[in-house]
Amino acid sequence: MHNLFLGELRHHCMEIFLLDVIAAEKPKGRKLTPYTPEQQQAALEEVLRGVCEQTDSILEKIRVDYLLAVAQFNDIIKLGVRPTKRVIIDAFMEWVNVAATLRLPPTLSEPSSEFYVPELVEREREGNHNLFKRPILDQLRQDIASIVLPSWLEKPPSNIGDASHGKLKADQWRTLCSIHMVITLARLWGHSNATVEEQAVLQNFVHLVIATDLASRRSMSPQRAAEYDRHMLAYLQGIVELFDVSLVPNHHLALHLTICLAMFGPVHGWWSYPFERYNGMLQRLNTNHKAYEIPMTFMRYFYMGVKLRWITNTVDWPTQPVYQRWFESFRKTFNEQLRGTRVTDALSFEFLHSTTPQSAPRPYDESDASPLSSDVYDSLLAVVNSEDGTQFASAHATRITRSITTLPTHVQFIKRIVHNGVGFTAGGRNSYVTYRIHGAGHDRVGAGRIDSIFYHRRVEGRQVVVKPYVVIHEYQPLSQEHERYDPYRQFEGLNTQLYYDTFDAIPRVVALEDIVAHFAAFVYKPNEIRQRCVVVRSLDRVSGLLNESLERLTRCLTELDRIVSR
Repeated sequence: MHNLFLGELRHHCMEIFLLDVIAAEKPKGRKLTPYTPEQQQAALEEVLRGVCEQTDSILEKIRVDYLLAVAQFNDIIKLGVRPTKRVIIDAFMEWVNVAATLRLPPTLSEPSSEFYVPELVEREREGNHNLFKRPILDQLRQDIASIVLPSWLEKPPSNIGDASHGKLKADQWRTLCSIHMVITLARLWGHSNATVEEQAVLQNFVHLVIATDLASRRSMSPQRAAEYDRHMLAYLQGIVELFDVSLVPNHHLALHLTICLAMFGPVHGWWSYPFERYNGMLQRLNTNHKAYEIPMTFMRYFYMGVKLRWITNTVDWPTQPVYQRWFESFRKTFNEQLRGTRVTDALSFEFLHSTTPQSAPRPYDESDASPLSSDVYDSLLAVVNSEDGTQFASAHATRITRSITTLPTHVQFIKRIVHNGVGFTAGGRNSYVTYRIHGAGHDRVGAGRIDSIFYHRRVEGRQVVVKPYVVIHEYQPLSQEHERYDPYRQFEGLNTQLYYDTFDAIPRVVALEDIVAHFAAFVYKPNEIRQRCVVVRSLDRVSGLLNESLERLTRCLTELDRIVSR
């Protein structure tokens, strides 16, 4: 997947959007003194002398607009950017055989405060240039600071493009392009007043993001592989038409990935990230320099660790407090922090076979129980009665039928819970979630923030059931009139859309297994809608709970268990 995250996403940012070059630009200062045509010719000849003599001190004394014009006239610097004087001089110094081939552009016919080459300006206006300018980069940097991400995603540097932040990892490029740049560029170039060129550049970039997302899903089918191929081909055709660039080997390899996806399935089963992490672990381990013993020592202790983790997570431990304290201590000590690609690699096969939260076994403490408010209780009652099982009556009903059990009103509140290897919290950045809403005939997905998490205890038949639920403040969906102004909804497959930044009056209770995933959130006020909205950028690529193939597998495993237990 380095081919996509580095070879495609990073390549687009650095070689097409020229992210680092734009970041190095300096804003225009005071107005410069106009040069006559004679002064222009003298300045151009000084550029030629400085380059021929390879002397920095000569070039440092020349105005940057003359240096840039000569560099662009000789294709040393790309059109559409304004790098610093130091960058231009370094480019001259690196150019091979410049003394014999450097051409000087013609002077202007009248005095001018800024020197330029008319034919180059005209070429820029024809469309073969980059729309990603300094104001767009400044807006992206502001959005990076404002966008809310769950804790398992690492935020890109807020000074993105600046050399001071160092080299970005592959997963950071993935996060930057698929979340932050999508949110920023669609907001700026996806509205109804955007130019045709802006919309075309945005559509091209979205093709790349969707293709990368499809290729890195946790399930794969021939249809999904074909969709990846369609979006990747559209992206490559687009960059050739829009930016007049030459394709590189990584672009060619990206088209061959379709065959690999169809033959080998989800990339998480065969990508190289786990191997690279183990290489890093081995490098950090202390050794006694007995080379012949090291391999067996590593293997022995690795096997011991895996076996201990397996026992800890599969044994049905007693519910006494001493065991619970031990389990929690073990989990905090030995569980690695899950970020980026580690989250997807950590979602093991056992999660598909379970509908309960993958967390430490937790006893229900009656002494810690609290009553639910009436509106939350009514929502819980509706959810419980919609599940397959015992039907319950409301404790607030004026008439209670003895034949129907009353649903208990008390619950045990908790602050955090882990489900499918991902943590969810009441409040904070891990509280932004999408979830299933079950309806007559079909389900839909909503978005909101987790207000509280609780365990509810009840008796169904002769069995005591303790089950986790979350209380969610729901974001209100856009009206039909405002949906057409949503710049994200137009891109099918992007899984991003606007909601009003207001909550429904009545909170919704959702069973933990109906949580789909976290989402990246960003609040702004679209000009056409004229009220604050929140961008919901779904991250269901990690949880995989909506992937139809995984759901079918879960149902098959459940049915197999039922048959075997007969």
